[in-house]
Amino acid sequence: MENSIAYPQKVDVLKIFVTGDQKVGKAAFIKCVVFGAYDPYLESALQLDFMTREIKVEEELVVVQLWKTEPPSYHCAIVIYDVTNRSSFAYALKKLEYIRQQRSNDLPVLLLANKIDTDKKRQVMLHEGELAALQHCALFNEISCTEATNTRESLTLFIGSLLSLNNELFSEE
Repeated sequence: MENSIAYPQKVDVLKIFVTGDQKVGKAAFIKCVVFGAYDPYLESALQLDFMTREIKVEEELVVVQLWKTEPPSYHCAIVIYDVTNRSSFAYALKKLEYIRQQRSNDLPVLLLANKIDTDKKRQVMLHEGELAALQHCALFNEISCTEATNTRESLTLFIGSLLSLNNELFSEE
């Protein structure tokens, strides 16, 4: 059976719900994307419901809102877990199942494994994340918010995949 993804009509702003267990790096990921780096001296919790960033993807400028709290509606989701915390991976799997139950396979999802800079403490292996993403029709990547490794790149690739699958998703300026 082929998985079909039903994309919304054109949008001016791409709303992305960023979710995961506590202390997996949701706020750090958003700050890395928006500011370009992780700053441990900034307050640890993101105080706003969302932050906005313009991102150039495949010669197109895309306005992205990254939501840490679930917005009333959103176009895609990013589920983050901590590779050094197996229970955060279990929580991410439950979130993926919840998203698929609520939205079926129509919602584009990116599964991110954070904290790869602490590889010696790793409890969740790369192949486990890849398999979970495959089973839940999601894209997958590993990141480190502390080192700003693959944070913007993961988001850019995710949005690029949306563009390549359905260029009508985004409004033209």
